[in-house]
Amino acid sequence: MDAVISRIRLVAIYVGLLLPVIAFGAFNALESINNSPIDWVGFSIQWISAQ
Repeated sequence: MDAVISRIRLVAIYVGLLLPVIAFGAFNALESINNSPIDWVGFSIQWISAQ
């Protein structure tokens, strides 16, 4: 039983240490997304739709 508890504690420590790193990475990934569908289409399609 002690082995199970020590493994649970080890996993909890790993999660506690990695959670801020994961949260920081997710926040930075979401912050840098600034896509626009207009940037995806070619110039000819934009010119045709403007007329």
